[in-house]
Amino acid sequence: MDDALHKELAVMGQRHWWYRARRMIVRAVLQTHLPPNPDRRLLEVGAGTGSVTMILGEFGAVTAVEPHPAALEACRSVAPFAQLFQGGIETLDELPAVSATPFDVVAAFDVIEHIQDDVAALRRLRPLIADGGRLVLTVPALEVLWGAHDDVNGHFRRYSRSQLIRHLRLAGYQIEYVSYFSTFLFPAVAAVRIGRRVFREPTPDPHSDFKLGPKPVNDVLTWLFSIEARIVGRRPLPIGSSLVAVARPV
Repeated sequence: MDDALHKELAVMGQRHWWYRARRMIVRAVLQTHLPPNPDRRLLEVGAGTGSVTMILGEFGAVTAVEPHPAALEACRSVAPFAQLFQGGIETLDELPAVSATPFDVVAAFDVIEHIQDDVAALRRLRPLIADGGRLVLTVPALEVLWGAHDDVNGHFRRYSRSQLIRHLRLAGYQIEYVSYFSTFLFPAVAAVRIGRRVFREPTPDPHSDFKLGPKPVNDVLTWLFSIEARIVGRRPLPIGSSLVAVARPV
């Protein structure tokens, strides 16, 4: 992704209903599934423009790593409490502040779909997780929803629930919780994505699906996800356009 797209994502990450919704989902899952620890340390890899980093301080001391300088600068502005470093999953062992002491939580929100060998990337994260610690991640769901948004964002795949579980197990994790989310809007998302392929809608310039609409619409969709977040915090949902998972190394 180029600088212009990161600048766009920095705005979307604060205001767009989907990013606001993902924050609510992540918060609900963390509140439910993290073991109590008043001195918890969290590492977020692939922090992007900080759209989730900004809430992680509620759960402990935050260290965040992001490879792209423009995204890292945006992250710094919304999460000034976090220790920030430039780097990616493949270079974490070159950052002493990251590799020296394991973390209670390692998080990757919409990251591993960008990596061709996602199992190897997940294995690299294991040594960074302390005894009793957790891996928390989100990914886009279901290949049937593949569209221009995935192309422009450099995705290698969208996951089914079973595929995500399989890849986590191959990487040496025990699954504690997996749920789809973006469930309430799934019929509309599926209709649009599949319809574009069936009717071969021309897309000369690949583009992200994230556009900031009218505030009332944005607020209503955010409210809808607030209901979904309360459900996901208690039990998994059966379908959706994204997945969230909690796992621990074995």
